[in-house]
Amino acid sequence: MLSKKAAAKATAKKKPEAKKPKPHPLAGVTRDQYLGMLADQMVAELRAVAKMTAFTNNPELLGGYAEAAVRRLVRRYVHPLRVSEGAVVDFPPPPDEKTKQLDTIIWSPYPAPAVFEVDNFGLIPKSSACGALEIKRSNYPDTDVEIENFVKLVRTGAIVWMPEEHPPKKVPGMGVICLIKYEPSKRLNTLVENEEAVAIFDVRNGLVDVRNKDVLVLINFLQSVVHRQRLLANRDDWPALPLPTAT
Repeated sequence: MLSKKAAAKATAKKKPEAKKPKPHPLAGVTRDQYLGMLADQMVAELRAVAKMTAFTNNPELLGGYAEAAVRRLVRRYVHPLRVSEGAVVDFPPPPDEKTKQLDTIIWSPYPAPAVFEVDNFGLIPKSSACGALEIKRSNYPDTDVEIENFVKLVRTGAIVWMPEEHPPKKVPGMGVICLIKYEPSKRLNTLVENEEAVAIFDVRNGLVDVRNKDVLVLINFLQSVVHRQRLLANRDDWPALPLPTAT
């Protein structure tokens, strides 16, 4: 028979062993892998652009959805600035030139609000325009030429207010291609290298892969637009609306 002391030891509850702490989910993850994980989540909502072809092959519907999806993404990153499609208006207007319709205009309601604004559409005074995007669903033929022409137009100051004494460090306009479905042209690759265009996804053999670097370039561009607007808004000579000439 066991002694009382031995019996007490035998019936005593064993202390649970201390649990080893679980390693952090990011343990062993490299910097580039981490940035890739961030990029993937930043544009997760745009993956539906690649899946819409299961329901329609109408290019206007596909392009319209891609533009709307990118605008929603942009809206999150430039808040509290506004995001609209439409056009930029100015006076005097460009001679013999039709007002260009723009996919995405990033703007501030100061010094002037938009006119004819309804839902996502608006005509934006140039003094309130901060940046613009040309959105393409995929790299179909002539996409490179269209983005080149758009960037050139932005660079002239026809779309975004760019005072000569405070020029932007980067052109406040960029082309955004949702899907790279075909072999990119040399001109398109040059635009991407110069950070004048980005492509969000590569589509190969039915698989959709995020182009991590391009996503981060886009986010940096959007943040630069917000930062530049804040700098200009703090200037003493922030443009005010002129008053009518007295009669």
